Amino acid sequence: MASLKLYLAGALTLGTLSIAWGSSPAIGIATADGTFAVNKTQVTGSAKLFDGSLVETGAASSRVALDNGSRIDLNANSAVALRGSEAELVKGSGTLGAPGGFVFRARTLRIETQGGQAEIRLSGDRNVAITAMNGPVRVFSKTGVPVALVTAGMGMTFDPFAAPADDFDMSGCLVKLSNGSLYGLVADGTRFELMGNPQLAALKGNKVHVIGTKTTNAAGLKGAGAVIQVSKVELVDRGGCLAAAASWPEPERMDGTPATGGTTGSGGPTTAAKSNKTAIIAGVAIAGAGGGIAAAVCCKSK
Repeated sequence: MASLKLYLAGALTLGTLSIAWGSSPAIGIATADGTFAVNKTQVTGSAKLFDGSLVETGAASSRVALDNGSRIDLNANSAVALRGSEAELVKGSGTLGAPGGFVFRARTLRIETQGGQAEIRLSGDRNVAITAMNGPVRVFSKTGVPVALVTAGMGMTFDPFAAPADDFDMSGCLVKLSNGSLYGLVADGTRFELMGNPQLAALKGNKVHVIGTKTTNAAGLKGAGAVIQVSKVELVDRGGCLAAAASWPEPERMDGTPATGGTTGSGGPTTAAKSNKTAIIAGVAIAGAGGGIAAAVCCKSK
């Protein structure tokens, strides 16, 4: 069930079938070396696609090319639904490549490829496995909270139904605005503002395990994906957070107050974090351990 490379519409002429929705203009084309279905209608060769199209494959893989430059290599026994400026993987697996502004969804997760390609696979009844093939892939919860940044060549497995949408349980580096009272958690490219726990002051610059809930408060630190009300924070490892602090230099306050001096961190040596087994961000579980956000490395691109 290997993925097929995808090309924009116009190159293939295998008896194209148009399945129109009223007078709506076509938004792309699907092709396959065999039969597949568009809106439950069997197609051989190729078919034009319209807003609302559902593409389903059987034994053959299918190539989906949209006029906006997005491309989907849909594997055998898979299905994708096209709705406006987004697509949703309904069944199976496929490879996505899309320009900015196009959204791909899988089991409530929002996935953005930022110009690269992502391999996405539905696993079991709940999990979504995402591999960044040749560029970073950002993953967001159904409420729009950043969940993870998957780096090129690596993969993570997500369970978007693991907990209530506001639950937060993860490990990372605790940094502080040097001339203010705002604290941040930096975890492998994902950033959060922390509040509401007096222990934050004593643990800044160290790797910590944070349990809390996402609040509706607007972030005070620019670049923070969400504000977390911390119910528990505990030390995981001392030091090792200079690089994390440097990745969020002089975090600007949303009110425009200059943040001279940047973030404060510990000067201790970098050591491996003894992270919690499963990270939960905005209700989404990232299984396993490894990396700053305790995410599982599931696979590498070929």
